[in-house]
Amino acid sequence: MSTNRFLYLLSSISLGVSVLSLLLGQLFAQFQQYLNVTWWSLGIFIPLSIGMFFGGKKAAKSADKYFFSNLIMPLTFLKMFFSVVGLVAYRKIYHPETKFFLLPFFLVYIVFTIFETFFMVKLSKNK
Repeated sequence: MSTNRFLYLLSSISLGVSVLSLLLGQLFAQFQQYLNVTWWSLGIFIPLSIGMFFGGKKAAKSADKYFFSNLIMPLTFLKMFFSVVGLVAYRKIYHPETKFFLLPFFLVYIVFTIFETFFMVKLSKNK
């Protein structure tokens, strides 16, 4: 996968998640109340996806055939770590009344996990 294609897909997915979140915010008051979680989540997952792409691209070109596989586990851990830190920070700063704030987060998390799996599989085939 080329860098231009990746950036196009990342932009499209980020825009799509933003529009979907805004639409859900119009339909559901509780979603509207926690729309800022969507923006926080995008702020976490966009840079992580960029890092994963360039790390995966470098690993796919590496002579070490295990480098790509060894890269996936730490990146997955890093993604989970930043997710937990982001949610804890959000909870400490905003003191949400309900746990509904998790729904916008998981929307972004699931979409980006699918996207990251897609481009990492594409990169792994580009040996």
